Amino acid sequence: MSRTRPIEGWAVNRGLRMHYLDSNPVGSQGLTPLVYVPGALNAADGLLPEMEALAPRRCVSMALRGRGKSDAPMSGYTFEENVSDVEAVVDSLRLKGFCLMGWSLGVPHVIRYAACHLDKVVGLILLDYPARYPRFTKEWMEGILADPVFQKLAPAHAVRGIQRDSMEISLWNDLERIDCPVLVVGGSIAAGREAPTGSLLKPEHIELYEENLRDVQIVVLEGAGHNVSQPDFNAFVEVLKGFLTGLDGMRVLDVGL
Repeated sequence: MSRTRPIEGWAVNRGLRMHYLDSNPVGSQGLTPLVYVPGALNAADGLLPEMEALAPRRCVSMALRGRGKSDAPMSGYTFEENVSDVEAVVDSLRLKGFCLMGWSLGVPHVIRYAACHLDKVVGLILLDYPARYPRFTKEWMEGILADPVFQKLAPAHAVRGIQRDSMEISLWNDLERIDCPVLVVGGSIAAGREAPTGSLLKPEHIELYEENLRDVQIVVLEGAGHNVSQPDFNAFVEVLKGFLTGLDGMRVLDVGL
């Protein structure tokens, strides 16, 4: 495994800087690049363990506006504006033929991006979330603002903006336009009052993914909750490697090697 530190960079989206980390800017011939969009308030550095485990495969991890080191405007936190942040990073790096992965609230963003850019995405990995963007409640916002851990992830005005600009958006119909292979990964521990960090991917969501996607693989990791990379990180990485290797094979066939 490579111990090389990822390259830090920024993509500009209508005057706003979006922070990203790139594990291998040169790329590795024959290996499909992986682009990652994290959860609700997470920064780009959340993918560092996977970047190391997947080396020398190129991995790009970004932070949406208001998160991590990305710029945090006073307004402009709608779902579509967040999707445009993903577009800005991809376009800045001139990426094409990559696999797009989202975890938690990153999932709806990567679904919408993929549905609108079928010519660029060759695979999709959806980690523990249904195909919907939620309307965040004031209770959610107040809980985030009162939590010392979350306070470090995003400024208060950004959290308020995310809540204020949010609205319920169903993305199940978007899936019908996606023709590339899709991997859906969930945990086996259900979320509830006793286990609030349990899996947010319910059996009915899995059924809808199977009904609406043309080429889908479902993996449920035993013992995992919402953070599907834990408690068995190696098992999670092997699932990713298996799917990405399959995409690599398709990539070779496409270029006629």
